[in-house]
Formats: sequence, structure tokens, C-alpha cells
Amino acid sequence: MSIQKTIPQDSRFIQTVNRYTATFNNPVLGKYNFEGGPVVNSQIVVLPNLQKNNLYMIEKYLFSANIAEGLFLEATENVCTFQLFRSTDNQVLYQKPIPLINYVDGSECIAYFSTSQDNDNLISTFRGLLWQPPALVGVATIIAQVTLNIYEIVDTDWIQDFKQNNNKAFDRRYR
Repeated sequence: MSIQKTIPQDSRFIQTVNRYTATFNNPVLGKYNFEGGPVVNSQIVVLPNLQKNNLYMIEKYLFSANIAEGLFLEATENVCTFQLFRSTDNQVLYQKPIPLINYVDGSECIAYFSTSQDNDNLISTFRGLLWQPPALVGVATIIAQVTLNIYEIVDTDWIQDFKQNNNKAFDRRYR
């Protein structure tokens, strides 16, 4: 899918940097577990205070971690996944979580959404399980990072036109 319309110049560009940590042996012995522990660290607020009736477009994402990509691939026991949803109704932006098999530098992931709710946020989850190969002995924590490029569109005429031209997909998934 590609966007055939230019994003208005008065749109706000938002780049979020979202970090998720997994500590060795906590809570799963012998593993780095991104699904949480005593403190849940796999769910964070990506974009707080979504503005009612504005349109948000996620253009691309980047993924990396604080260990070499080869070590990340070697240590992967369960494929890490990333998922986005809105806080007020848990509406997911993608039907399935995005698998993060290897590091990504600027992959397109066009998604768009708006909210009609007050106090709505964009939330993410990061899940995965890594084991400790010999090269990671002594590494206490792995930090995964997902960066999103998001545009907040405020031009009401543009938004209305966009919704009309993408009505079926927009109404079904992203309101």
C-alpha cells in the first residue's frame, strides 16, 4: 500500500524511541524474558495524549538492541514481536504483532488511526524470549529499541478527504 496524497506541511512529525529491557534470570531462569517480571517492562506508552479527531500516520519503524545483531539472532528462542494498540479500547493497529526477526533500519509500516476518546494513548507491547549463548555470559540486561516515525495531521479538510477515500479500511480497523 502506498499513500498517493502528500501529507500537509502543518503536520507534526513525532519520532518515538521505545526501549524494552530483559534481565537475565528474571523471571525465567537461564533466559532474557521481554514479557515482564516483577516489574512489567514489555508494555509502554508510545504516544500519550492523542488528540481527538486528529489523524495519526505511522510511516516506518526501526529496530535494534544493545547487542550485535548476530548475537541477537543466535540467542532468539521465541521470535520477538511488537504490537501497537490504543489504550481506551485496546484496538490493535495491526491484526498480528510485527515479528522482529533481525534488526531493521527504516522499514515501511504504514498505519493510520484517530480517536474520538478523551485520555487515549498509543501503547506498545514487546514480547520475546532469548537464551544466553556463551558470547552473552556476563551480559545482565538486553535492551531492545523500536523507533517509530509518526505524523500527526491536523488539517480537517485533508483528514475528511482521507477518510472518505479510505472509508472501508479506516472505518473497519482504525477509529
